[in-house]
Amino acid sequence: NNATTTNGPTPDPVISLKMRNIDFPWRRGTRIGRGGAGVAFRAINCSNGSIVCMKEIHLSPINSSSSSAYQKNLRRIAEEIDMIMSINHPNIVRYFGIEKYK
Repeated sequence: NNATTTNGPTPDPVISLKMRNIDFPWRRGTRIGRGGAGVAFRAINCSNGSIVCMKEIHLSPINSSSSSAYQKNLRRIAEEIDMIMSINHPNIVRYFGIEKYK
């Protein structure tokens, strides 16, 4: 018998967040928007003083009752990051990376 069993939720192999680290110090400013996936803030790149936008997303810990919702939320975030990374225009948005906080 080659069947395998796992304890707890199994991560969706299709979901992968682009974990590029932000390579400059920044400071969060005022809230500028709120959406289904998080809150957007004005932020300042402390290295050069430029204004950037930062999106804060809260993920709850995985438990057996919320595994499906967690995976759905993670998939939506991954799709948003992929979309933002594909944009190449000087007046629109640019993806710098992810910082993870616990």
